[in-house]
Amino acid sequence: MKVFYAITLTQKCKSKLAIYRDLLSCHALKGRFTSTENIHLTLEFIGEIKNSNLHFYEDIIDLLTNDPFDLKVTHVGQFPKKNRAVLWLGLDQSDPLLRLQHNLNLLLEAMELVTETRKYHPHITLGRQIILDIQ
Repeated sequence: MKVFYAITLTQKCKSKLAIYRDLLSCHALKGRFTSTENIHLTLEFIGEIKNSNLHFYEDIIDLLTNDPFDLKVTHVGQFPKKNRAVLWLGLDQSDPLLRLQHNLNLLLEAMELVTETRKYHPHITLGRQIILDIQ
């Protein structure tokens, strides 16, 4: 089972972000775009785990607390992968978001659970394996 921690968004927010996804998809020759229902902000990607270990990761959620905070989308970006790309929306600097992600990481490490080794770059993925038709 593939596991990750994410901030889920309201339906209203997802619908607004889907407008950007749809604008980008008009310039794509190929690729898979994120469905509106699946738009989210990943906090930590865990990867494949056994179903029997899921409860360890679920327990972390009960330990993680945070006050609500606002996020602001500021730009579009891409992670290149061969001749394709992952398209995403970037966010304005958010100290509360970075603190939440850092605290999640600390809890995972304290419980000796696997964490991502790459630096956290907050973004909302809009499409994968995208080939753009930009002239």
